[in-house]
Amino acid sequence: MSCHQHNERQRQELVLRRLQAGESIALVSDAGMPAISDPGTQLVAAAVAAGCKVVPVPGPCAAITALAACGLPTDSFHFVGFLPPKSHGRCQALQQLASISATLVFYAPPHGLGPILADMVAVLGGSRRAVVARELTKLHEEFYRGPLADVLDEFGASGRRNGVVKGEVVLLLEGCTTDPNALLLAAAAAASSSDISTAAPSSSADASTAAAAAMPHAADPAAASTPADVDQALRQLLRQQLAAGTAMMAS
Repeated sequence: MSCHQHNERQRQELVLRRLQAGESIALVSDAGMPAISDPGTQLVAAAVAAGCKVVPVPGPCAAITALAACGLPTDSFHFVGFLPPKSHGRCQALQQLASISATLVFYAPPHGLGPILADMVAVLGGSRRAVVARELTKLHEEFYRGPLADVLDEFGASGRRNGVVKGEVVLLLEGCTTDPNALLLAAAAAASSSDISTAAPSSSADASTAAAAAMPHAADPAAASTPADVDQALRQLLRQQLAAGTAMMAS
């Protein structure tokens, strides 16, 4: 019998009835691991709730296969699966993922890879390391690695491949490596070395206040709309504070 995203809930009653009658039922997929960004999650949950025994059979999983060979940290990773299909929803999801330090693992439709990469650059900035793993275990298997902005230049709609991408895609992205509080503290510490600011900050909130007071015309991190904007604003603020401190000491 078929079991897909449009009928999975309706199949549950029939499957559970047959399981409780003593039958054995196998859930198989023509591509990927069942229940991992694939139909089966609701059915497995219903079987467990009904007290039926669920036995996994190990098989290929694109996310783990790509992760093992991507070259990004594998000690901690966050599996996202497919992002929302529309840009607004994707950007909201990416903003929620922006502070995660673990490697991020996504599934991406080949025709939608370019727009997904564009949203990632817009929300997260272009400096994170990224890997496009394509056609895994097949003849034309490919791992394309580089900064996120470079990956967009390769696979974007106006990129070197003219937006043409074939095969199933796993997209892996380096986790967050920037600590905004550390940047604020560093900026405030630089400011405290001049006569503009005399009190050392005792917290990240104090650091933010001290940094803003020391350089009132600097970029305002609180006004930034995305994590990429916050990172850029904080780095600009830090550079300005360090320059101000150096000039003050020289005089």
